[in-house]
Amino acid sequence: MAHKFVSVIAVLALAFLFFPVSQLMADDASPDEVIVRFSPADECGKMILDEINRAEKSIELAMYYFTSRTLSRALISAVKRGVKVRAFLDGESAREYYSKATFLKKNGALVKLENGKGLMHNKFCIIDDTLVITGSYNWTTSADLRNDENVIFITSIDAVKTYRIQFEKYWQGNYPDEAYYINKNTLEKAGVR
Repeated sequence: MAHKFVSVIAVLALAFLFFPVSQLMADDASPDEVIVRFSPADECGKMILDEINRAEKSIELAMYYFTSRTLSRALISAVKRGVKVRAFLDGESAREYYSKATFLKKNGALVKLENGKGLMHNKFCIIDDTLVITGSYNWTTSADLRNDENVIFITSIDAVKTYRIQFEKYWQGNYPDEAYYINKNTLEKAGVR
């Protein structure tokens, strides 16, 4: 009996690992699905790639460090099939040698760089206003093969709206760049500018 239970769990685990998030959602899944994966053990890069390849209308990306050749090529393939791709990247990281900022811009993606006082340390992507991909995972080979990272796939409409609002603030240049503590003991902030 225990052997059958372990076999069922193993099959379910493999199903979640290899079926794309959008495919899971196409079946009888909840509209507020959250799927969490960890690298290097899980197929995080492949799952992100699959979602980019399925995009039909739009991809908005806010990323600190973006050096993945495969994911950048997938974004350009999306542009070529009529998907609007916008990338908001950390300005300092985007100037590094392996950054894909220039490649994306030269190949039709819309790219803006953040050059504020701190880092633009977000790592999120909105696909077709139905899926948010977020977590600690930068879009790099190191994140996929070496680093201990997490990737979270979220289909909650409320989460998508929240990330969309934040992305638009970045894109329009209308976001707080710095704050200070009123009280360091309570971590209450003020002076957000």
